[in-house]
Amino acid sequence: MRVLRGSFIPPAEIKAARDVFRYRVKVVQSRTSEVQRLGAVLQDAGIKIDSVASSIATKSGRAPRHGVDHLPARPAIRKLAGDNGPLLMSLFDTQDLAEISHPDYPGERLIACHNPALAAERAAHRERLLSATEAELAKIKGITEAGRLTDPATIGVRAGKVINKRKVAKHFILDIGQGTFAWHRDQASIDAEAALDGIYVIRTPVPASQLPAPAAV
Repeated sequence: MRVLRGSFIPPAEIKAARDVFRYRVKVVQSRTSEVQRLGAVLQDAGIKIDSVASSIATKSGRAPRHGVDHLPARPAIRKLAGDNGPLLMSLFDTQDLAEISHPDYPGERLIACHNPALAAERAAHRERLLSATEAELAKIKGITEAGRLTDPATIGVRAGKVINKRKVAKHFILDIGQGTFAWHRDQASIDAEAALDGIYVIRTPVPASQLPAPAAV
């Protein structure tokens, strides 16, 4: 008669250690995802994080210089570049930085910088978002053309979810009718956003005699 080999039943300590290890793996995966998400948010806001830190999640970055800061978000840069604003794209024709001023920042120097590599990265990222959105819109168009989706309100809801999913709704113009659906890119909107690609602005109250513009970047 054969005797079955007994199976190993780990004691409570080993079970607890296994649970801790599995939990740690999940935490590390979640942390990596959050770091990537934060990096994307900062990039979309026009914040050049690598000017003050080599890593978002660790203390290995350089300490921010005293008296030097970035403008908080892309809309602030857009305002500087708006009608009658001091931020002109021609300022970057001969060099990648220019010093400007604005009444919203009294007593501060504004140093506008253009990073071609960042501009190319943002343009590629935008194209990926637009292409992925168009792929999903094409599915809705196919369902509509097949006659399985005819109500304009329902089509609008589904298309709205798609274009808002990646926050690119402003770059699309939709044409919705009874049993019909089409779209095209709003190139004027895309071009307006692309004009600010790679531009970030540093603000500082430190005089130029103490901190030249290149040293502040």
